[in-house]
Amino acid sequence: MRRHDRWSRAQLEGYQMSEVQRTRAYAYAHSQFFKEFHRGATDAPLHEVPSLTKPVLMEHYDEVATDPRIRLEGVRDHLDQLKRGSDELLLGEYRLCATSGSTGNPGLFIYNQDEWLWVLSGFWRSMELIGNSLNLTRRTRLAAIGSRVPYHPTRCVADALHSWWSPEMRLDVTAPIEELVDGLNQWSPEILISYPSVASKLAAEQIAGRLRITPRRVVTGAEPMWPEWRAAMEAAWGKCVHDEYGATEPGAVATECEEHHGLHLAEDLFVCEVVDADNRPVPDGEIGEKALLTMFHRTTLPLIRYEMSDCLQLSPEPCPCGRPTRLIESIQGRIEDLVPVPGQHGGLVGIRPVAINGVMEAAPVTAWQLQAEDGRLTLLLAELPLGYDESSIERELNAVFQKQGGALTPILVRRVERIPRGSTGKTVPIVIKNPLPRSTTATA
Repeated sequence: MRRHDRWSRAQLEGYQMSEVQRTRAYAYAHSQFFKEFHRGATDAPLHEVPSLTKPVLMEHYDEVATDPRIRLEGVRDHLDQLKRGSDELLLGEYRLCATSGSTGNPGLFIYNQDEWLWVLSGFWRSMELIGNSLNLTRRTRLAAIGSRVPYHPTRCVADALHSWWSPEMRLDVTAPIEELVDGLNQWSPEILISYPSVASKLAAEQIAGRLRITPRRVVTGAEPMWPEWRAAMEAAWGKCVHDEYGATEPGAVATECEEHHGLHLAEDLFVCEVVDADNRPVPDGEIGEKALLTMFHRTTLPLIRYEMSDCLQLSPEPCPCGRPTRLIESIQGRIEDLVPVPGQHGGLVGIRPVAINGVMEAAPVTAWQLQAEDGRLTLLLAELPLGYDESSIERELNAVFQKQGGALTPILVRRVERIPRGSTGKTVPIVIKNPLPRSTTATA
C-alpha cells in the first residue's frame, strides 16, 4: 500500500480497473445474488450495472454471501452474543461489525482473516498519512475517545492494532467532560483520537487551562467536521488536526495528510463514484447526493456499487503532496440528515446541517439537538443560561430557512440538562424521523 502512494494517476486507475474485473468475476462465480442482480450486464462497464442499497443487501443477505454457511439469522444471533460479551468469531473465522442503524436500518458486515487484514492496513495507512509512522525504537502514547460497543468498527480496529509500540488509553465518549480531562491529563497523549464534537469541547478545556496536554497529532472522525470545531482545536493545539472519514462497510475511506488540502480517498481499496440522486456522475467541485463504492478484497460479502448516503464534494485539484489519489474537499453528511421545512412556494425544501450549525455554534449552550417529525421541529438546548431569550435562536434559524427558500417555520424550543448520544456514543445534533425523498434538492 505504501508503494501505491508513489504511483502515477494512470497506474492507480489501471490497478482499479483490474481489481474491479477481479471483484466482479468472483462475485458472479460465487454469489447467487449478483448472478441474478447483474444478469445481462456482467460484461457491461461498471457505471452501467445497478447500485446496491443497504436495504436490498439485508433483504438478500444469504444470497449475497459467498459462503453457503452464512445465514442472516445466524449473523444476528452472533451479534447478540457479542452484546453479551462473547469474543468468538462467527463460524470460527469471520469477524462481525455492525452499523449503528442511525438511518433506521442497521447493517451487518462480516470479514474473513484476509479481508480484515486489508481493513486494518487501511486504518494504519491513515495513521501514516498524518505523519505517525510506526517507530520500533520508541513508543507513542495514544488516547482514543470513542465507542465501547464491542461490534463497533472503531473498537474492533483498536483492539486489533493495539501493540507495545502504541500504548493506548481508551476513554468512553459518553463520559462527563471532567472525567475525560482528568484521564487525558494523567496520560498526556502524543496522539489524540476523538469525535470532532468531543475534541472541540476538549479544546475549550485546554484554552481554559483545565486540560494540559500537548498532542503532536489530533485525529477526528465518525462525525462531519464543522469549521468552528476545527478552529477551536487549532486555537488550542496548533495546526495538527487531521480529519478522517471512515464507515463500517469500507473501513478507512479518506484521510487528511500533512498538507491539509482535503482528505485522500483510499482509492487502492475501492472505486468511489460521487453521483446525484439518479446515479449520474457529479463533476469534481460539486456536491453529490451519495457515493457508490465498489470495494476490493471483499469476497465474503461482495459490495459492488454499494450506496453510501454521505454527500461528498471532490476537489478538482490534486494534493501538493504528490499522492495520486483524489481529495474529498468537503463531507456534507447524509441526504437523510437534510432538515425538511415547508417551502415558500409549497412542498418541502431540505436544509443542510452545516447551515443550521452556523447558527447553533453561536448559541450559549453546551449541546443541542434539532428534531424533525411530521412537519414539526423541536430544538433541545442543554444548559442554556437562565434569562437567555431562546426565541432569538428560533428567529435566527428561520432567517436561515427563509434565505434558502423555506417558509416561516414554528420551532418548539425546550431546555434540557443534556442531549442523549446514540448507541455508539456519537452526538446526534439532527434527528430526522421522516427523511426527505432523494429527489429533494438540498438548498444550503
